[in-house]
Amino acid sequence: MDDVNGINNKKFPFKCDVCDRGFIAEGKLELHRKVEHEGLRFVCEVCQKIFKSHSNYKRHTKKHDPDHIETVDKCEKCLKLFSSPYAYKKHLKRHEAPAWICDICGKALKSNNGLLKHKRVHSGVRRYVCHVCGKAFSSTGGLQMHVRVHTKEKPYKCNLCGKFYTQRGSLVIHMRFHTGEKPYKCNVCNKGFVTKTVLRNHGCMVKS
Repeated sequence: MDDVNGINNKKFPFKCDVCDRGFIAEGKLELHRKVEHEGLRFVCEVCQKIFKSHSNYKRHTKKHDPDHIETVDKCEKCLKLFSSPYAYKKHLKRHEAPAWICDICGKALKSNNGLLKHKRVHSGVRRYVCHVCGKAFSSTGGLQMHVRVHTKEKPYKCNLCGKFYTQRGSLVIHMRFHTGEKPYKCNVCNKGFVTKTVLRNHGCMVKS
């Protein structure tokens, strides 16, 4: 299946002369050129939040319309809330995938290999040792993440403000401050939060 963003450039009539990405319409090419190569950003006139994606910008501006009724989809399995239908459908597929359940803590993994790696956490076996400080880890991923403390490497960059992060998860959370996304809702006051931790520390949750 062809990618409308230009995976196979030869099949698209419009081609970016800077990065060679192909597009099915001239308008999409012009928008790509302005955003990716000319630094165009979409700024909300009400709250000054910045968006790189025009679709996210349009979705956000509707929230400032007093007559706008926001539709929110709620996952019945994990209770996570979504204001984007696309994000909601993508999330549901995770629950549809076959899961391998850890018989120790009940965590669901996407593959048997993932389950085996996860169980090392419970076994206490830490085979992967940092050559700098000697700290040991149960997985190569944990070791790689730790090594960045020594190397100061921050491979994950925010395309909106230029900040760098050592972990992808940190970048995901950071981006929510740009987009205004708050996927974790308080069941008491319905206030949204960017992370589960902030939600847990929220006043309503602490009091309950």
